[in-house]
Amino acid sequence: MRETIIRFLLIDPINDHPLVLWGMVVVWLVMIVACVMSLRQQFGMTRAARIGWVMLIVCLPIVGMALYLVRCVFRADYSFMKFIFGPSARVKRSFQIPRK
Repeated sequence: MRETIIRFLLIDPINDHPLVLWGMVVVWLVMIVACVMSLRQQFGMTRAARIGWVMLIVCLPIVGMALYLVRCVFRADYSFMKFIFGPSARVKRSFQIPRK
């Protein structure tokens, strides 16, 4: 058991099984397709920018997907959050009646 755990932690090639590798390939392809489909939904982006993102995601999948995730986080519309958390403190203060 100890040897198996050590081989697993060291990612020893003897542990590679074809089904695991095929599963990883399928997951990788699904992630690429999801990123490309997300890029198709971006309206404020030029065609050249979309092609650049697709090339980055396909050629450098982990780096490209991580950078695209960061871009999406900073460009996202968080207006739906006001319904979850309520108005901000600044908005609440502007609607308060001053006390005498």
